[in-house]
Amino acid sequence: MYFIPEEKIMFDKERTLILSYKVLKKFREASGKYFGRCLAVGFNEEEISQLLHASFSEEDPEITLEDIQGMLHAGRIQEVGDKVLQLVGASFPEQEEGEELKNAKSPTT
Repeated sequence: MYFIPEEKIMFDKERTLILSYKVLKKFREASGKYFGRCLAVGFNEEEISQLLHASFSEEDPEITLEDIQGMLHAGRIQEVGDKVLQLVGASFPEQEEGEELKNAKSPTT
């Protein structure tokens, strides 16, 4: 079994954010965009919702995109963006502690 980094985030209950290949594929199918491209230029609100749905549905297949959009609000976008960046950083362990991801932008830009 391979280790896939994850970040816990509180929504209606504690949820797990993961960026496995399966999640990234589901995100690409829903958004029509590649995760890496969104990471470089910034996510919009719809893309954040789609990414969360792709990830959360791994643990909870019953959760809908509408459920997530109902729990997500402008004040949470930065927190979600920070969690995504932490998770990306954890996915590349050779990166120095505290080193910022090059070209990564906050989802609010």
